[in-house]
Formats: sequence, C-alpha cells, structure tokens
Amino acid sequence: MAKPTIKADKSIESELGNSGNIDQIREILFGAAQRDQESRNTRLENLIERKSTEAAQRLEKAQATFDRKMDKLSTDLNARLDQLIQKLGQVESTAREEIAAGGRELTEMINGLDDRLSRDIQEQGERFERDLEAVRDELANAVDRLDRDKAGNLNLGDQLIEVGMRLKGDPTLSKIEKSLSGLLNGQPDEKA
Repeated sequence: MAKPTIKADKSIESELGNSGNIDQIREILFGAAQRDQESRNTRLENLIERKSTEAAQRLEKAQATFDRKMDKLSTDLNARLDQLIQKLGQVESTAREEIAAGGRELTEMINGLDDRLSRDIQEQGERFERDLEAVRDELANAVDRLDRDKAGNLNLGDQLIEVGMRLKGDPTLSKIEKSLSGLLNGQPDEKA
C-alpha cells in the first residue's frame, strides 16, 4: 500500500513540479469542495434573499390588511359614537321637553289650586261678613228693643245670653226666647 501513496505523491510532485503554482495545488486539493461550498453559499444567499423578499411582501400585505382593518374599525367606531351622541341628544331633548311639560302642568295645577283657594277664602270671608252683619243687626235690634221697652238689666242679660246661644246654636234658645217674649210683652214667665 505504500507504493500507491508514493505514486500519488509523485503525481502531485510532478504536477507541482511542472507548474510550481500554489494556486494549482489548492485547486487540486480544495477546488471541488470550494466550488461546491460557493455553489451552496450562492444557493443559500439566493434562498435567504427570496425568503426575505417573500417575508417583506407578506409583512407589507399584513400591514396593509391591518391598516385597512384599523381604518374600518376606526370608521365603525366613529359612526357608532356619532349614533350614540345623536341618541343622547334625542334623549336629552325629550327629557327637556317632558320636564318643561311637567313644569307647565305643575304651574297650571298650582295656579288652579291658588284660584280655587282664593275663591274659597273669598266665599268664606263673604259668608263670615254676612254672618257678622246678621249678628250685628240682631244685636242692634236687641239694643233697640231694650231701648224701646226700657227693659231692665235682667232683660239685657237674657238677650245677650240669647245672642250668645244663637251664635252657639243652642236648642234651649227657643225656650229662653219665649220667656223673653213674655217678659217684654208683659206676660208672666210660664215654667213647667
């Protein structure tokens, strides 16, 4: 086996001896591997460049899709916000109208109650005035009768009691009235 190695060594030496060029030695020893490596490197560079270009294109498409979706979402959101603002405005307007209508209704009710209360107070005042005038007239009549008949202090007291009982609405008033009539007419008092 040593001899074939020597032959290979001799063929290398002969080639070296002939050219004497180190580049040729390198080409002989590493040329095929180097070309193979360069070919692989070129293929890898091409593959990396192609994949990089594809990735950049996919990224651009994804970015464009993302931008479109974001624009659509933004547009939809703005439209939704506009709708909500419009609905809120309508609700606010309706609420204001209802509050105003309620205020007007309440004002009308208060004015109606005020008018009714004023009428009731006026009617009661007029009734009181009439009652007071009737009592004054009755008192004046009683005083006139006393002056005419020159009734004594007893008759005056009885008449005042009569006036008081009439004001109270006492049922014994009719008995006292008969008694006073009898005294004023000069008839004796009939007691049971």
